[in-house]
Amino acid sequence: MKKYLCLLLLIPLLFINGCSKEDSKSKEYNNAVKKLSNVETFDTNYPFDIILATEDVGNETRYTITLNNPKEDLYDVSMLVIHNVKTDNIFPSVGIVDDKVNLMTSSGKKGIILVGYIPINSNPTYKLMVNYNNKTNYIKIN
Repeated sequence: MKKYLCLLLLIPLLFINGCSKEDSKSKEYNNAVKKLSNVETFDTNYPFDIILATEDVGNETRYTITLNNPKEDLYDVSMLVIHNVKTDNIFPSVGIVDDKVNLMTSSGKKGIILVGYIPINSNPTYKLMVNYNNKTNYIKIN
């Protein structure tokens, strides 16, 4: 009986711990979105290529931001793209609420693709934040 009582007390603690990790990741994501939305100075020199592609799909435009062709090894990469279009969708990211990635010039992963959707004919401006090797680049794409 004591074993079952201990288990009943332990289970809620596990849920609380799991929720706090999720809350932490959500806060990190929301803080990154807020910080990026306030950025007004953008970098023009960075050690990789950024490509924007758009395609109309039904009544939406699918945008694809690709980071590829790293000029140096990039460790612990996280990336977030936001735009100035009102939508209910979350902004695509990697390495903030999930694991960071490494992009190597010689082998392994060499690129990241983020995909999102906005209403058709929106004329957005995109802001991109790329963290790697303890550096951050802010990039604006019109």
